[in-house]
Amino acid sequence: WICLVPEKREEKTTEGGLDLSDNNFAKVKQTMTLLKNEIKDVKISLFVEADDEVMKRSIDLGADAIEVHTGAYAIDYIKNADLSYYYDKFRSAYELINKSHLTYHAGHGLTLDSVLPLLELEIFEEYNIGHWIIAQSVFDGIGPVTRSLMDLFAKYPLFSGK
Repeated sequence: WICLVPEKREEKTTEGGLDLSDNNFAKVKQTMTLLKNEIKDVKISLFVEADDEVMKRSIDLGADAIEVHTGAYAIDYIKNADLSYYYDKFRSAYELINKSHLTYHAGHGLTLDSVLPLLELEIFEEYNIGHWIIAQSVFDGIGPVTRSLMDLFAKYPLFSGK
């Protein structure tokens, strides 16, 4: 798997989804074609915002999966803000993706606590939580942190709406 993410030289991490506007659409398409031609059986995901137009463009690009950028959701989760806006956006994007061949992933800023409401939505097939796992492991150890996630995910078998 290769996940295409936005990066600028001055950034240390991604702070939003991949720009699939007209100018970048052709560049992303060209990159995807190169990767598919050069790497046998490669799968490509696009790290994007949960936006209907972006979902349509992701489908048009022929990606294998999209990963919804959950950074703003994660910040608002910590602030105890109203999250209904995000749930509506995630569901709307899912409705478009579910009609295609793409799989639907979520990631960026997720933790044991903030992933729970997303599990309850039953729309995502994969969650990327690497940073929190490593950071929390400094305090609790990799075994206990991994077990806590495995115990939570066992209550919510991976959803596949296809």
